[in-house]
Amino acid sequence: VKRLQRDRVAAAPPSSLHQSCACNIVERLHHFKRRFPAVLELGCHQGHVLKQLHQTTVFQGMQTYVVCDLSPKMVHHAHSQYLRAADTHTETAPPPATATHTGTAPHTPPVVLPVCVDEEYLPFQSKQFDLVITNLSLHWVNDLQRVFDELLRVLKPDGVLIGCMAGEATLCELTDCFAQAEHQVEGGVSSHVSPMVGGADVSAFLLNSGFALPTVDIERESLHFPTTMELMRSLQNAGESNALLSRRGHTPLRTIQRAASLYEQKHSCAKGVEASFQAIHFVGWAPDPSQ
Repeated sequence: VKRLQRDRVAAAPPSSLHQSCACNIVERLHHFKRRFPAVLELGCHQGHVLKQLHQTTVFQGMQTYVVCDLSPKMVHHAHSQYLRAADTHTETAPPPATATHTGTAPHTPPVVLPVCVDEEYLPFQSKQFDLVITNLSLHWVNDLQRVFDELLRVLKPDGVLIGCMAGEATLCELTDCFAQAEHQVEGGVSSHVSPMVGGADVSAFLLNSGFALPTVDIERESLHFPTTMELMRSLQNAGESNALLSRRGHTPLRTIQRAASLYEQKHSCAKGVEASFQAIHFVGWAPDPSQ
């Protein structure tokens, strides 16, 4: 289900939320005073992290960058976007002679490899990567503990996992309004927003997998939309709509309209309506005696 949703929106306008979290990850990577020759990005969406890394000093230390997603169309789009950006940068960059004249060797961009994968069954060798990045993708995984186990397996000793995932307070207003609307209109309640984890859960996953020096921090922000219907449309266009197997095949229009009405009664603001987003940022290290 999630693969089909992402396939449909692969070429849609980029999500500002995914871009913002990608920017945050790239900023955090600048605090690591080391190079990452082999990199895996798991859950690339439209290539937001790769696009922002492309012209940074962190990118210059990379030799291989494997970009992955559950959706083949997302992987293809992210890779194509990178190739276009790389071609543009090559056309506008100074010639190699300029670089060597200043005493700095010209940088050779890393090889970017697109791979379509299931996050729970990574087709990579053990101890293959120096860095694993994941941005707003793991909240759709069925078995999170297995995924963290896999991420540790593919990291080299002293390798780094850095990521961001949506937390349990995300879209709490929408969950509440849909529950009330469904109860009022139809006399029952069903799930419209996928369950998410908390910061303590992510800490437990890291520790149970065997990551060393785990760090977890939480940011909460309010997102604004002109209307409730625009909020739901934005989720759909970002490939973030409900993908539960137990979800209803069809929600009556009157229930959706009632939920939108309740939402605008309770959560209106000067910018329209607001929605909560909780970002759980985390870092974990593959164990190594040097630590």
